[in-house]
Amino acid sequence: MKNKKGNGLIGGIILFAILIVGIVAATKVYSISPGNVGVLIYKGGQSTKGVSDTPLTPGWGFRKLFVEDVKEYPTFLQTAIWTKSSQEGSKDDESITANSKEGVPVNMDVSLSYTLDGSKVPDLYVKYRSSIKDIQKNFLRQSVRQATQDAFGTYSVEEIYGEKKQEIASKIKSSLIDGVGKDGFDFSQFTINEIRLPENIMVSINQKIQAGQDALKAEQKLKQIEVEANQRIAEARGNAEARIANAKAEAEAIRIQAEAVQSQGGADYVQLKAIERWDGKLPTQQIPGSTVPFVNLTK
Repeated sequence: MKNKKGNGLIGGIILFAILIVGIVAATKVYSISPGNVGVLIYKGGQSTKGVSDTPLTPGWGFRKLFVEDVKEYPTFLQTAIWTKSSQEGSKDDESITANSKEGVPVNMDVSLSYTLDGSKVPDLYVKYRSSIKDIQKNFLRQSVRQATQDAFGTYSVEEIYGEKKQEIASKIKSSLIDGVGKDGFDFSQFTINEIRLPENIMVSINQKIQAGQDALKAEQKLKQIEVEANQRIAEARGNAEARIANAKAEAEAIRIQAEAVQSQGGADYVQLKAIERWDGKLPTQQIPGSTVPFVNLTK
């Protein structure tokens, strides 16, 4: 009976030991998901930087219990959206505000797409000591705010709202590349979405835009009237020239016929031509005192 109890106690101790070993082994195992890299963090002073210079690649591995830790960072495309609406990005108002060169506050929604250079992720962790989510929310957003203000300060509010919007966005992106891009951020796109201006400024801009559109329409109408007037002038000139040409042709024809008549004997030639066309029939009725055609009774 004692042996059975002893064997049961020993079995329980062995099972407990196995469980402890399993727990310890499990806590030493780490995994890095595809599209991510890991940072091996030293807690025992193995490195002055506190991390391994070599990022951990996707897969499974072991770390030293209690003295090493692993942080995972994504290297696939990330898009940060900072907007006033609670339907996108954060539930809080994270829109960006910057001043134009006149000092007009311009509020806007922006988005930034980027990836991380996996080889620089250990240094990224050393500098920020935060997850990518926190880095994006705090440090990256502040960098965007500063770059936006630097760019907006050299443009008028009309340029920001109008034709220079894309140019400004490109400048902000370049500024980010030259700045925090050195920390391992590869920026692929920066977009200025909705822009919000003070109401009085917005009314003034819309009025100016409307005035410009009205002026353009008036100019186009004036050009149309000018074209139509030139067409009518050309048509009138063409008709007048045609009438003159016809009159000249008719006069020339009359002249030619007159010369032909004179060259053939004048009135006698005309009478001869009439006789040639006569069918030989006399009129059945004759007015008293009239003569028979082609018959000269005096001769």
